[in-house]
Amino acid sequence: MQRSLAGDYADHIPRQDLSSLSDTHREILEMVTRGMTNEEIAGKLKVSVNTVKTHISRLFDRLGARDRTHLAVLMLESQHLERLGVTELIARINVLNDKIDDVMALRPVLKQIASDLSVFRNATNGTDRA
Repeated sequence: MQRSLAGDYADHIPRQDLSSLSDTHREILEMVTRGMTNEEIAGKLKVSVNTVKTHISRLFDRLGARDRTHLAVLMLESQHLERLGVTELIARINVLNDKIDDVMALRPVLKQIASDLSVFRNATNGTDRA
């Protein structure tokens, strides 16, 4: 059975917005995605190879990637989502989820108010009849 590259990594892709990366990390991630070696990246950025390795290591940690190929898959997925406008949609959904959480936190308070109102109505109805 043949598996696709994306399929191999799909279960491990963190669903996050890569725009929060620093400009340097984003640039390095783009170069890794294009298949550039550490030496080529270092030459392009005019930094040492060790500096590039440190940046790539931080990208592994930050994005939960296992290797350079996984980093490339994350980058390509992010670019695809951005083209579809999904990144903005996900941000809006997250805002709505936060608002839903706020409303759900109010449920016990609202139940207590309803209960107090019911007790008040029953007490008021009893005094009106007397």
